[in-house]
Amino acid sequence: MALKKRTIPIVPALTVSVGLLVFLAVGLVLIVQWSTSRQILSDLGGRSILRNLAIMEMSVSDHLDPAQRAVDHLGQLIESGSYDLSDVERISDLLAGATAALPQIGAMIVADKNLKAIRLRRDSTTDRYQFDQVDLSDSPRLVNEEREIRSAKGSYWGSLFYNPESEITFINVRRPLRKDGEYIGFIVATITTNELSDLTFELGEMLGSRIFVLYGEDRVLAHPNLASDRPRRSVKDPAVPLGLVGDLVLAKIDQAVPAPIVDLTSESGARLLRLTVDNVKYIVLKQTLRQYGDTALVIGAYRRAAEVDAPLRLLYLSGFIGLAFLLISLFCAAWLSRRVSQPIKRVSNGVAKIGTLDFNQVGEIKPSLIREVNDLATAFNKMLGGLRSFETYVPRKLVARLIKEGQAFGAQSEERELSVMFTDIAGFTAMCEGMDAKEVATFLNHHLALLADKVEKEGGTIDKYIGDALMAFWGAPERVENTAVGACQAALAIAKAISQDNKERAAQGMKPVRIRIGIHTGPLVVGNIGAPSRINYTVVGDTVNTTQRLEALGKEVDPDAEVVILISSATNALLSSEFVTIPSNSFPVKGKMEKVDVYRLEWQKT
Repeated sequence: MALKKRTIPIVPALTVSVGLLVFLAVGLVLIVQWSTSRQILSDLGGRSILRNLAIMEMSVSDHLDPAQRAVDHLGQLIESGSYDLSDVERISDLLAGATAALPQIGAMIVADKNLKAIRLRRDSTTDRYQFDQVDLSDSPRLVNEEREIRSAKGSYWGSLFYNPESEITFINVRRPLRKDGEYIGFIVATITTNELSDLTFELGEMLGSRIFVLYGEDRVLAHPNLASDRPRRSVKDPAVPLGLVGDLVLAKIDQAVPAPIVDLTSESGARLLRLTVDNVKYIVLKQTLRQYGDTALVIGAYRRAAEVDAPLRLLYLSGFIGLAFLLISLFCAAWLSRRVSQPIKRVSNGVAKIGTLDFNQVGEIKPSLIREVNDLATAFNKMLGGLRSFETYVPRKLVARLIKEGQAFGAQSEERELSVMFTDIAGFTAMCEGMDAKEVATFLNHHLALLADKVEKEGGTIDKYIGDALMAFWGAPERVENTAVGACQAALAIAKAISQDNKERAAQGMKPVRIRIGIHTGPLVVGNIGAPSRINYTVVGDTVNTTQRLEALGKEVDPDAEVVILISSATNALLSSEFVTIPSNSFPVKGKMEKVDVYRLEWQKT
């Protein structure tokens, strides 16, 4: 009897082999996925921290820096001779226009060297303007601080000071005024710490953290609790000690230790700390700001560590779930790939449109069930929202024109023959009486939008808004054969628009708006001018000064006119017969040896 050949059981061996291969494959995939996801989370966490740092620092800077820029701008106007310190009405107009869009400014003072000052204050209850003239020489403290201001070379942030009457602490920026090298006075603008505390509350709501600002390391300058509560302060100690804010975490912030979760060595003054209070762990983020006075401001944020570590714990959980649902994921691969590819495609299309500055045609990316894609959508949507916000402050049309001219990445300064326009509202301060800050801002926004529309339709470039005034120029960045025509057509369009707007105001029982317009043509330097951190595409030259003088002459030529348009002889020489101009004699212009021949550009009411 022959022996039967024994066979090896193939199925179990194959099962074990395939199972082992699948196990190895799945194990490697999960390991790679876990490692990659951990790195992504770490990178996203780092970016999130850096983004929060940037948002907090930018928010504080955007709250404080406009006050310094306003002080510098007013100082330059006064030092240039455009405004005289003895002209109370014009200085008041200047202060009202400068602070209309800056509600964080609680008060502003312009004083001469004898400490005779014009003061603008916002009433804390009605938020309306109040003007008065004061003699600061009666205050020994202000006399001492005036000596410090006198010796300063430019604007700077002064020490905190506390007003016992209002029980409010103020941050202040100061600037000496010098004309031809001689000291003539100073400007001071103040910002209440209450406004800054309101800002910390808003930031906290946006970032999901408790935000605060320290004065040094052991005093609190702003905190959400300080927006309503007013702990005891004094002239000698205007900031609040850590333990008196009513925040247990902040009271023990000096016990926090470094938390090496994310590398922040690239961020100067940034610290990531860990702190335990009542058995609850917190992550604290602090950033030192050194540009606001001798004592450094420190902006910080904290939140529960469990909230910060939540993505990592979720990563571990997703790994275990991934083992159980590996087979299901294969069937869902096609569906998931579609869910991944569509948002990326929309992001790609959106980025292409953003590249053309066409923000209005870009839609937000819908949330996704996939965390990484959802983070991408969230980041894209926030970027889009930020760009749309910046569009309010950055002249998009100018940027588009610079791109068209090939100057978007460096408009070289050059001399050109340009036409410049200045506009100003006559009697602006009188119009603002009885109006609160919101009403003034609404009025100015409507008025300046009306002017801007006519300027841009005639090919003009808006240089800047100066309170209730507008400055624009023609001939840059696009070259124009006859810049005077566009400027004068814009002036006539503005006049007709103001006339029509006044009819609507009269129907509503409001006072009419009267404006003055000055236009002059001459050589100017045009291009990118400013510091590396903030550059403006603007013009510089004597033509600008002459134009501003022409606008001011409107008060002498026809002070009661609804719209008076004065142009120089240089501009008039470039106009055709379709423009009706009337000589208005020659006028001396401050800063020029020869008189300027002035013409009045006539317009017909609709």
